[in-house]
Amino acid sequence: MGFKNFRSPSDFNIPWHGKDCVSRITDLTMLALALFVAASAVLATPHYGRQEAEIQCAPAVNGTLQLVMPDNEDITRTGASFTGPDYAVAGVEAKLLKIFAPENAEFYFNACNSTFMGWEQSYSEFGITFLYGQLQDVTTGLCVTASQLGDYVTTYFYAADCSTLDDVSQLYQFFRIEIQPTSVTGARDPEPTISFIGLPQSDDTDGAERYTYSYDRATLATGDAMPDVVGTNPRSDNSDLGFFAPEYYF
Repeated sequence: MGFKNFRSPSDFNIPWHGKDCVSRITDLTMLALALFVAASAVLATPHYGRQEAEIQCAPAVNGTLQLVMPDNEDITRTGASFTGPDYAVAGVEAKLLKIFAPENAEFYFNACNSTFMGWEQSYSEFGITFLYGQLQDVTTGLCVTASQLGDYVTTYFYAADCSTLDDVSQLYQFFRIEIQPTSVTGARDPEPTISFIGLPQSDDTDGAERYTYSYDRATLATGDAMPDVVGTNPRSDNSDLGFFAPEYYF
């Protein structure tokens, strides 16, 4: 069996109209060539827009976390650490940030530049320094992460991978540290305070804190020796997290 030798359009039962047919065939050939070139160009073009932007972070302060509650001196300078797991996020167990920890876990405050969050680092030699970024457990490398956001909510804080994407994930991991000036030359604030932000700068132009830190008294009442650290919004007093014996990297 061989291939049939088609010598003329009549073999296809297609009417032959001379120049008109040649013109149409030429047009179809050019159209096919144009589509091929366009498709090749699309395939050859890098899709830069698909690459997610990432934040840039660097350790700024190191220390042990504490819950600072002016109305309860017994709470002040009690160590906080990730303990558990007794919390589930999307079906995955996670450790919660608790106080009265038997050991004071060390944390980094990493100053992070995030376009999505929009908060800019504000260093001052003689005034208050405000830095923005993530709280990272030194031992595990995990970051303090809020369980939920919004007004009139109580949020717990659990351990999760530190997000490097410059997107909405930063809302749950972005904190501010406030470093007061001291009267002693060359000295640094011995107890800088840390507040949770929970929203981008564009939604909080006055820079006011939104969350008050406290502890879950219900868990303490049920015999839990290590109650959960919680944040409540709106802010009702000046309770904060703080660093004890901070070490500065800038």
